[in-house]
Amino acid sequence: MVQPSINNRHYTANQSNIIHLMVQQPTVLFGYWEVSKRLKSLIERHYRSSWHELRRVARLYQYSYSEPDTAPLTYYDADVGNSESWYFRHVAPRHRYALDYGFVNHNQQFVSLLRSALVGTPRNDPDWIVEVRDESSTIQECSQSDSQHQHYAQSNYSPFQQFSTYTLYSDN
Repeated sequence: MVQPSINNRHYTANQSNIIHLMVQQPTVLFGYWEVSKRLKSLIERHYRSSWHELRRVARLYQYSYSEPDTAPLTYYDADVGNSESWYFRHVAPRHRYALDYGFVNHNQQFVSLLRSALVGTPRNDPDWIVEVRDESSTIQECSQSDSQHQHYAQSNYSPFQQFSTYTLYSDN
């Protein structure tokens, strides 16, 4: 039996179905997905069509941020073709979103294969935007209640001086 590992992409592509939706900015989302060969084969047999002949769609649902457990406010379909990822630009800040990946069948109905978890976009409030213009780290805009952040940015001080992004792993 083949054991899955991080470096074994062949195993992952053949055995798992995954979808993730991530917030990149208040107005930009990024989604990616993988459909297993088994699921593709099942769809091909059921619909008697090649996987590549089907119109593949990523459907982005928009939900209210303040009213949980409600129906989607709207949705947007992106014809993604053979792509395994997609950027959704110009989404509304302070809303929740979910992503479905699927295809449009012969009756022009959307058939969902995968669904992401809900993600929420932050507010796009200029009072909270911090711009760093040069190496001196001067702040152009900052919330008045964020004086500690302003102190760190102006003095080039980091509260994480001993922090390193490098991690060593053994070859066991």
